[in-house]
Parts: sequence; structure tokens; C-alpha cells
Amino acid sequence: TVIANPGTEIGSYLHWGTADQIVYSGGPQGLFRVAAAGGTPEFLRATVGAQRHSFLLPDGSGVLFSLSAQGVMLLDFRTDSATLIVPGAIHPVYVATGHLLYISEEGGLFAIPFDLGSHRVSGTAVKLLDRVAAGTGLRGYSVSQRGSLVYREGVSAFTGDASVPNALPIVDLG
Repeated sequence: TVIANPGTEIGSYLHWGTADQIVYSGGPQGLFRVAAAGGTPEFLRATVGAQRHSFLLPDGSGVLFSLSAQGVMLLDFRTDSATLIVPGAIHPVYVATGHLLYISEEGGLFAIPFDLGSHRVSGTAVKLLDRVAAGTGLRGYSVSQRGSLVYREGVSAFTGDASVPNALPIVDLG
């Protein structure tokens, strides 16, 4: 897909989360959404100041993103409103088990139950890993559709320098 005339936004950190939508960072402006077939990008006004690494929900109902001063936010496309869902966190990813993964300001990778239909977290967050090298421009982990996790081992930018990884382990969450 070629996005014709994306405008003045930067156009980086793309996430192709559904068959028909792509969300990307426009830099400090916030996030933009465009049809996978191309066309004019739509500025998602409720995401002004969003950090990189947004994540489209698999049903296309919204997008997860981070605001550094607040935490993980969710923009609901049905209501066009953004809600804080996990304070003090960055780099959200939804996984098929019905969990939201994120990097916490206290360090480490966490999972919390997330209801895709209601867009709400529930239960208690569980720390999955202590040392995931992550920072503003570095998610530090990725999860396959089958549930395998690959991550960059090291200290997160919340607690230190995330630029020097020790290893690149792969973990099967299934």
C-alpha cells in the first residue's frame, strides 16, 4: 500500500492491525489512520502527544497508545474518545489470550486482563519479565499471533539505559 500525499506528518511506527486499517505516528501531532488500500490519512485528534508504537485492536474498534505523562490510553473509534486504562505504562500490545501487555514505569513487562468488547481492564496485573529493554522509541518486545514472545533483555528507559541489550530470548506463552 502506498499512502499518497501523507501530508506534513512524519509517518513512522506503523501498525497494520486489521485487514483494512493502518495507524501510524505523525510525530508530536499524534496518530493518523488510513485505509490499507490507501487514501487520505485521518488525523486522530484525541491522540495529540501520543508516543510511537500504537496498536490497533484486532476488531478494529480502537487503538492503544501511550502518553508519557499519563500511561496507556485507548481511543475508542465508536465514541471518538480517549481513556486512560493503565497509568504509568508505555508500549501496549493486545494479545489473543485477552490480555494487554505493557512496560511499566517500575520496570518489566506486565499483563492484565482486557475485555475487547467493553475496552476495560480487569483483575490484577502480573509481571511477566523483569528486564525488557524499552524506551520512548523502542518497544523492546513483540508477540506473534501464536503467542510466542521475543524481547530485548536489558534495563528499561524508566529505570536506566535501554540501549545495551544482554540477549534476545524467545518465550512461548502458550
